[in-house]
Amino acid sequence: MAYKVIDVSYHNGIIDWNKVKEDGVDGAIIRCGYGDNIAAQDDKQWKRNADECTRLGIPFGVYLYSYAKSSAQARSEAEHVLRLIKGYRLSYPVYYDLEEAGCEAYAVQNAIIFGDIIEQAGYWCGIYANNHWFNSVIKDKLDRFTKWIARYSSNKPDKACDMWQYTSSGRVDGVSGGVDINECYRDFPKETGSIPGINNHPAQKKNDVQEFLVYIASADVHKLASEVMAGKYGDGVVRKVVLGNRYEEVQAVVNRMNK
Repeated sequence: MAYKVIDVSYHNGIIDWNKVKEDGVDGAIIRCGYGDNIAAQDDKQWKRNADECTRLGIPFGVYLYSYAKSSAQARSEAEHVLRLIKGYRLSYPVYYDLEEAGCEAYAVQNAIIFGDIIEQAGYWCGIYANNHWFNSVIKDKLDRFTKWIARYSSNKPDKACDMWQYTSSGRVDGVSGGVDINECYRDFPKETGSIPGINNHPAQKKNDVQEFLVYIASADVHKLASEVMAGKYGDGVVRKVVLGNRYEEVQAVVNRMNK
């Protein structure tokens, strides 16, 4: 089964998300920004789009357009994403958009740096690029990540992928003009939603609750406290359920950090 997912940015203007939902869209990938961690490079419609999807219960993930030509820039781009997604519950991965001309020689290593940071923060990272980039630049070097491939054709991408962007001129109620439409072959919301109140811990890549419980039991208390403050384990009763017998220990550290 393929799910209908759109991807949007400020280029799509002010979107009527009520109409988008009524049109049967299964999910959205929202651009949060581009390049280094600079507020001026946040997507101008990011917060509104994320807030509207949250309000309406439309599952969403994010992407950031990369300009990185150094490891420092890759780290800055990861920090850019983490700053913006804090407090939001993602149902799709965080995608690193690799397509900028002149960045080919740096793309693979920077993607690994970016992905490590995103995953260490408790999110699921994916790679977006067009069919040509995957064939000529990325090849099999980033196979650890879920793939989202653009190929505007009736032919699917040459490489196996979890999501295929097949047009940039699709039509969806609530979006003026053309919009990118994708076929998604995984039920990401189900996979990332296996444990309530968690933003996408890497254990959920395999829908592996047991692995997550082992993580909670063994993780450093300060690391867990930092993740709590980043909004990864929900609030109130949800947080107590998720943290189990480590709740009071972690919450004590959170309280100290808040002071």
